[in-house]
Amino acid sequence: MHCLNESIVHQANIEDHCTGFSWLKSKALLDERALAACIGYVDLNPIRADIEKTSLDSDHTSIQ
Repeated sequence: MHCLNESIVHQANIEDHCTGFSWLKSKALLDERALAACIGYVDLNPIRADIEKTSLDSDHTSIQ
């Protein structure tokens, strides 16, 4: 997971024109309930961050 996360952070730094570390946390989703909770978290995150007004407006969620 460390190697995978390292390459993701490196690519994100290139895209964002910055340097530094990012603390990515990986967690195994062991059942359908955990998967559903994770999907809900991701889909609602732009709303919580006040980036979008509804999930349907966000280009980066599966609900759109």
